[in-house]
Amino acid sequence: MASKDDKAFKYRQEISQMMYVSGETAEPSIETTSMIEDIVRQQVIELLRNCTELAARRGARAITINDLIFQIRHDQAKVSRLRTFLSWKDVRKNVKDSDDKGGEADLGAGEDPSGGVVPGGPVDDATKKNKKAKGKRFREWAGFGIVTDSKPSDDIVDILGFLTFEMVQTLTEHALKVKEQEDLFKAQSGGENAGSKKRKVATGLFDPPSEGRSPIEPRHVQEAFRRLQQRPKKTRAMLNGTRLPQHTALNITKLKVQLKLAIARLRMVQQRDDSMGKTQRRAMAQLLEVGKIDSARIRVENIIRSDITTELHEILELYCELLIARAGLLEGSVCDPGLEEAVKSIIYAAPKTEIKELQVVRTLLAEKYGKEFVLAAMDNSDGKVSDKVVKKLSVTPPREELVQGYLEEIAKAYNVDWPKRPLADEPPDLLDDDDDDSPSGGIGVRIPEGPLGNSSKVAKEQEELSKATPPRTIGGPSSPLTVTPPRMTTDNVHPKVTLNSLELKPNKKMDAAAQKKPAGKGPGGNVPDITELERRFQALKR
Repeated sequence: MASKDDKAFKYRQEISQMMYVSGETAEPSIETTSMIEDIVRQQVIELLRNCTELAARRGARAITINDLIFQIRHDQAKVSRLRTFLSWKDVRKNVKDSDDKGGEADLGAGEDPSGGVVPGGPVDDATKKNKKAKGKRFREWAGFGIVTDSKPSDDIVDILGFLTFEMVQTLTEHALKVKEQEDLFKAQSGGENAGSKKRKVATGLFDPPSEGRSPIEPRHVQEAFRRLQQRPKKTRAMLNGTRLPQHTALNITKLKVQLKLAIARLRMVQQRDDSMGKTQRRAMAQLLEVGKIDSARIRVENIIRSDITTELHEILELYCELLIARAGLLEGSVCDPGLEEAVKSIIYAAPKTEIKELQVVRTLLAEKYGKEFVLAAMDNSDGKVSDKVVKKLSVTPPREELVQGYLEEIAKAYNVDWPKRPLADEPPDLLDDDDDDSPSGGIGVRIPEGPLGNSSKVAKEQEELSKATPPRTIGGPSSPLTVTPPRMTTDNVHPKVTLNSLELKPNKKMDAAAQKKPAGKGPGGNVPDITELERRFQALKR
């Protein structure tokens, strides 16, 4: 579980340091930093999406610095701090360029009389490599390449890093205010010790210090984020007390971004499950080899459930790609019949999976089509949800035939003799696949030989010529067409190749020919050269 969280959240240590600068002196929990990172990442993705839309309106593909500043234009103090940050960045860059061109060539690399770091030294090179790695990690975390197709410049990455720090600082400050109000309310009402008549003992000079202040918790962060999402009072006053209009128009660009994120997450989860499944299958083969059949029957159900989940993710990935391809049909007020199965299947399956991006897509679709549409999809009252999705999400235990089939396929893949079969004579091959020239019945007729002479030399040459028959593979390359059996699934445990409802399988002679290696130099034995053939031909003519 820890490794999974480490992959999902990459900036726990940095967020803890930002929270400390913002006033949180206590050590925050992993849940708190993970929640803050998740909130900030969603805000950064939303910021990039709005910048991409703004750039598309003016006919440009790449976003600029002005697009980012335009998104925070209402907060004049933040804009002022950002411009100060950019000005100091330019000053630092100019100083660095002047140092690179200055007259410090007489100093060796890494040698400084004052003990500082000289440009071009090993410390400076390590700093550049570290900065490059951090920039790549931040680009992957922010969703570059998925949200926007343009390659961001270093200035845009620095501005996003500055805005990320501002978001963490704002969340931390508001969460501290929420916690302070909660602590004040508990102190006034007595909190957990309400109703207790125990007299509070005054602390003395030499008493140990009291328990330190507890850090902020995830509920404080949630409440702070909720307060930050509220409309300002000035905007509410301009509405003259009327209710806020309900926007039912679907943002196609935002939906596409979330669908792309969902596809990327689904593929990543499928790769993770496939790698884990290979390890589990190897363990099942070892259990079958040592004879622990009961243990293997119980543990193989985990493999079956993992395969069912992978098949569900493949179906949902296809539905997401379908919605991206037909995104223009989602602008109507009524769901298009060609997309109804995909939309309702995603709404039905999203709460039952671990893919957060699918839940965001479900929320967007629910806001578009309304509560009744979502309830019909969740209950599957009209039967529009895919039967495969409903079957994959069922919690019924696997059938005994499915468990037996999985164990047999695992044993076959790892060459384990299971189940044990009694040694018996092989059944006769009733197929007439003999390709030799020996008669199988009737009366044999002796064919008289031609007048080739009675010398033993001629007979020997004729025997050698008969042995030099070229193989069947000579005369051209083999056919490039190959037939690969389908992949094993929970619906098809024993995949087979069929033609007109007949199973295609190689016979015994084909298997033996494929396994047999020729002993001669050539593909069909020792083939005589042209000189030997001419000598034999002259002997036959004599």
